[in-house]
This record gives sequence, structure tokens and C-alpha cells, in this order.
Amino acid sequence: MLNDFTKKLPVSLDFSPYESIFVGFSGGADSTALLLILKELQKTYSFRLTAVHFEHGIRGKESIEDAIWCRNFCEKLTIEYKEFSLTLLTAKHPNEGIEEAARRLRLEKWAELASDKKSCVALGHHSGDKIENLFIRFLRGSNSSGLTSLRYVSKINGIIFIRPLFDFAKSQIEELLRAMEINDWRIDSTNLETTHRRNFIRNELIPLLQQNIPNALPSLNSAYSAIQCDAEFIEEFAFKETSKISRDERLSISYITSLHPAVRIRVMRHWLTSKLGFEFIPSRDFTERFNSELLINHQKKSLIPINGDNFLLLHKDSISLIKNEDNSNPEQNFIWNWKENNHIGINTFVLTARIDKVKTYSLDKNSAYFDARLIPNELLIRYKQYGDRFMPFGYDKEVKVSKVLQNEKIAEREKVLLLADMEGIIYWVIGVKRSDLAKATDETKEIVSFSIENKFD
Repeated sequence: MLNDFTKKLPVSLDFSPYESIFVGFSGGADSTALLLILKELQKTYSFRLTAVHFEHGIRGKESIEDAIWCRNFCEKLTIEYKEFSLTLLTAKHPNEGIEEAARRLRLEKWAELASDKKSCVALGHHSGDKIENLFIRFLRGSNSSGLTSLRYVSKINGIIFIRPLFDFAKSQIEELLRAMEINDWRIDSTNLETTHRRNFIRNELIPLLQQNIPNALPSLNSAYSAIQCDAEFIEEFAFKETSKISRDERLSISYITSLHPAVRIRVMRHWLTSKLGFEFIPSRDFTERFNSELLINHQKKSLIPINGDNFLLLHKDSISLIKNEDNSNPEQNFIWNWKENNHIGINTFVLTARIDKVKTYSLDKNSAYFDARLIPNELLIRYKQYGDRFMPFGYDKEVKVSKVLQNEKIAEREKVLLLADMEGIIYWVIGVKRSDLAKATDETKEIVSFSIENKFD
């Protein structure tokens, strides 16, 4: 059974260049099957195989039991095993979400283990992950490269990642394990919580599509492949353009403007990544702001925020990177898990979250009400930034936050705080106007109300 499975792996995936393969091993069905498949492939390719387990320190007893299970599984099969504790809650940066911090810490550890050209990291992503990623990126407004960011082989920060199970369905993977008399793989209980966007797509949206649209998943897989093909062509063209300017400290606005927008933003991504020293992924807001700024006469200097610490400076016909080394202002962003702590103090105010089953509520500017199921557990409270946009309650399109503040006759606009998710989606201009997102409907079971009051009242 295992040998038959390995014969179905994509022919384009070549294992011969690697002397070491590190497997991201969570103990779930996908990574367990991947580990067994690679152990079988060792007989042909003779690479060194190492299972790597990350204990994130955020799921308590369940997380510790996962680590014990993985350790025992590898010991039983004489597979080399490494385990790392990431202690997310203490290692998280002030303006990072949990998932973002986990990804950063894992990448740092992968860089220590597998940064040479003869090593790679194998991950257990399957065809279902491909579709989930497509929807998530679509909702973020990603371009074709973002929509198809999961690939058979990808390179991030010099680390090669491979995904051998990319063409297989979850059901096929679990069928393989049962055929090998393995029935007790680990299940992350948080994967069942639909408060997270990915879990909502996995547990509710995709099953609904399968139920109502014949061949929905095969069609989506075909669309994924077609979009990826287009993306790879644009990426290759953009990479050739970037090679012409990779060593330049300043870019010509006229040159960048001459590029097609699809190529332009990819060139800027490569150029900024090389200058910043970390992987820069342009957000939708950054892309829109950058493209609009290119159309302006820059006799006066214009700054575009990159990540709060760094800025693009546009002046006359040049674009340059301004690095801000002063990161000593932690009050610029507040990360709030409103389910773990129902209130947070911010400057002179206290922001409180309350869950209620009652669907009748009063409307005032110091409170905002949402469907609790559609609001992420972890939110970001930050000051308004230039170019921020959202869809106010009752509107059918996005508008600039500054326009709303102007209409509401808010004087000190730079002091206005926003309640947003970690991807930048704004839910509430605090004390001014809520967004049209996550509205309560007849199907809403619980409402979360956010309210502010003065600390000193």
C-alpha cells in the first residue's frame, strides 16, 4: 500500500538533490503519512530523515500530549526526532498576531536546520489545504501569486519547502494510515473552532460547496493550477526585471511606472525584500497606496508606511527606503484577545467586550455590536494611518476612514483608534462608526458588544 502511494507522487518532485529532509511533524494524519512515505523513499534516495515537532505552548495539556505522541511514534520507528518549544506568548512581538509569530519562529528554526542547498523541509499540505488557501487569499484581495502561494516546491528566506502530498485528498491520506493499521493520530481541537477564518472555510464553506455544486473541488483544483501557471509566468518576468535594479539604492519613479502593475508590485516586493533583510509581502493597502502615489507629482516628499518601522520615500523621480531604527513606542499597537480578557486599558479609555444572546440592542457611538462567531479572537487596536479604508455600517462600498472622520467633524483625527484583525480589516473606528462586516442576522446565536468608557469616570 505504501509503495503504491509513493508511485503516485508528482513526477516533477525530485528527491535526489537532498542529503537531508526535515519533516514538519505535528502528529496529525497528514504529517504522519508524509513521514511514513519519506521513510519508504529513503530506500531509494538515501537521504537523512528527521522529524521536527514544534510545541507552541498555547494549547496546554493537549499540546504537551501531542509532543509525547510524536516522540514515541518516531522512537518506535527509529526515525530521528527533534522537538522545539517556541513559547509563543513570550516570544511574540508587540504588533504580531499568534499565527504570524508562530510562522516567524518556525522559519527561524527551519533556517537553523535546513538552510543549505542539500537540505529541504517537507510539509504535509494536501489538496484541501490548497483550496482553503485559495479562499483565504481571495478574501485578502491577493494577486495570482498570493492565491497560489502553496506550491509543490517553494523557497522562503533561502529555505526550500516541498509538499509531496499536494495532489492527495485528506480522505486518501487517512485511508493510507488505516491500511497501515494506524488509527490514533493526533487531532488539534482548535481546528474545530469556526471563529477562525480558515476553520470556517474548512468546516462550513467547503462542505457546503461539495453538497450543492457537483465537482466543486476538482474544478477549484483545476482553477488553482491555471492561476498558478499564469502567476509563474508573471513571476519569472518580474524576476528578470528585478535583476536589473537589485543593487540600486534608489529606483526611478518613471521606470517603475513604465512597468505593468502586475509586474511592478512583484518587482517592488523583490527589491524591498533584498533591502529590508526579510520577506516583504505587499498588502492590498500598500499596493493601492503605492500605485496611486506614483501618479502624483513628487516635488514635495511623500512617505508610504511599510510595516510601521520602515517607509518608502518618493521625491521627484526617485524611490528610496527609509529605515526607522526607533522601535521604542509600544503604545502604537495593542493586541487584544477579547475572549481571554474581556477588557483592555488604552491610554485614558477602557475597551470592554461582552457576549450576549439578546439580539435587541441600543446604538451609540461608544459601542459596536457584531456576530461573535465572525469576529477573530485576537484583534489589533491601533491608531489611524494614512490611506486606511473600511466599509461603514449601511454602506455598500469602502471609503477612506479620513472621509468618515471629516463627515463626523472629528477634530484630532490622528488620535483616533481602530479595531481591526491581524490582516488589517477594520471592524470599528472606535467611538465613531462601526463597519458593515460581521453583522448580526436572524441566524446569529451570540452577539459580542465592544464598548469604551473613560478610565477616570
